[in-house]
Amino acid sequence: MEGHPPIQLPPGSFKFGCAGAAVLLARICRELRIQQLVNAMVKYDVKQCKVSPGTLVVAMIINLLVDRKPLYQVMSFYQNYDLETLFTERFDVSALNDDALGRMLDRLTEIDRCQLVQSVALCALRVGEMEVRSVHADTTSITVQGEYNSIQHDPSANSEEKTLNITQGYSKQHRPDLKQFGCGLIVSQDGMPVFGDIRDGNFNDKIWNNETLTAMEQSFLDLRRVVYVADSALMTKNNLQLMAEKKVRFISRLPNTFAAVAQAKAKAFAKKSKWKYVGPLVGRKDAALYQISSTSQEIDGKTYRLLVVQSSAHDSRAAKRWERLVAQEEKAISAAIQELRTKKFACQPDAETALAEFLVTHGTGLHTVTGVVTPSIKVKRPRGRPRKNAVYPTETD
Repeated sequence: MEGHPPIQLPPGSFKFGCAGAAVLLARICRELRIQQLVNAMVKYDVKQCKVSPGTLVVAMIINLLVDRKPLYQVMSFYQNYDLETLFTERFDVSALNDDALGRMLDRLTEIDRCQLVQSVALCALRVGEMEVRSVHADTTSITVQGEYNSIQHDPSANSEEKTLNITQGYSKQHRPDLKQFGCGLIVSQDGMPVFGDIRDGNFNDKIWNNETLTAMEQSFLDLRRVVYVADSALMTKNNLQLMAEKKVRFISRLPNTFAAVAQAKAKAFAKKSKWKYVGPLVGRKDAALYQISSTSQEIDGKTYRLLVVQSSAHDSRAAKRWERLVAQEEKAISAAIQELRTKKFACQPDAETALAEFLVTHGTGLHTVTGVVTPSIKVKRPRGRPRKNAVYPTETD
């Protein structure tokens, strides 16, 4: 209206869009029963705690996904929100202080966190009416900064009793200078997390797969009815034996350390007529074209089905690589030939011996090198005007 100044809101009094996201996330957490599940697993004194651990976990989840803040700023994050809209418990925003959040995180270390993840995942699958036909497993490393003391674990201690060892290891984020911890996650074919855990910074992918397959036996998943998909870290003799015992169907990439890889490739390329054309896997015009060949191969007394995949992009890269190698070798041989031509030998047998050595050194590469020894005869003419019909002595090089 004319004559009335526009309404001025205090800075930070309302964040457009953040409220909607927070309410949506709170609703999702409620559907997944995160608060009830955490409270059922964590030991806490109802009379001493102003806010239950489950509510604190939900508060941290909302903060992480909306506007990630450190623990000491979580309380300020919720200053401008209607807490009764987000949470089922009634409390003052001062209850979301960093001390309360820190104590909640300490309590989480005392429970079976894998079981908590699986319980939430089971609720999600039930709400979404999703069926798990295959699971995809992978690990990553998360780097951190600061000082962390290395921990020596007792081999006889249970996994729940071990403290996370944040230390240096193989960094998948290419930061070997920083300490890290590992994170393993298994998702369904739709990307829904169904299993996850954290590991020490120097964890081993191969051991993780082995222990995860064992732990999944006690989960809600039936390993005999789902397909386990993982990278080549899964392919060890111990893991193959374990999956054979548990009758686990799996898809992975067989590393070249297995002799079966070379044998399968040899079979595939020996029967070119049985290649099956797959075509492009993405919609780009320059997408690579694929074809596959199926074969069976025995590994440690058990027969497995192997697929050999041929890519047009790989063929193109290989052709360019061979072109570079041919050009480099041609340049090197030309320089060596020029050097050999400038040498002088006392006799023809010496020259033939040098030529034979040259052919042995340079005749086993990508080029075929041949040569013959041809004597060079020079006429020794004296100074001055030559005489008519004069015969002069010669010299052979």
